[in-house]
Amino acid sequence: MDTLVIRQYKHSDKKEIFELHVRALKNEDAYMYTGAWEKDFEDIEGIYLKNRGEFIVGTVGDKIIAMGGLRKMTENIVELRRMRVDPIFQRKGYGQAIINVLEKRAKEFGYTVIRLNTSAKQVAAQKFYKKNGYMEMRREKEGWKVDNIIYQKKIE
Repeated sequence: MDTLVIRQYKHSDKKEIFELHVRALKNEDAYMYTGAWEKDFEDIEGIYLKNRGEFIVGTVGDKIIAMGGLRKMTENIVELRRMRVDPIFQRKGYGQAIINVLEKRAKEFGYTVIRLNTSAKQVAAQKFYKKNGYMEMRREKEGWKVDNIIYQKKIE
């Protein structure tokens, strides 16, 4: 296993994380097109880092190969967002390393619930979240072509 280094997002990562986002979704046939739902990529600092949240990247060498963020929803609920691992580096434990750090940070921030969503097309992601104790709450279309699955996990 190549050594994964996890660190907080910095502004110079902006282009590379968006490319990772698109590449990972296309690999799962879950990428439709760029749109308003991706506006958070324009202000990672304001939406995540300066608002009781977190955004981390995992690097191997000088390449960002994994990422994930926490975005405040309410005082007690945080949303797990933008969990991505480069398709070439999947199934090596890097996603697990990212989610472990994010869950720890959510607890440190005082959140008691983590929510997330993934599409019905992303079967591997669904298995990953279930393995990590996330329970399916509901499915919704929200204008998408496929069901959007909402998961939740209580943390203590």
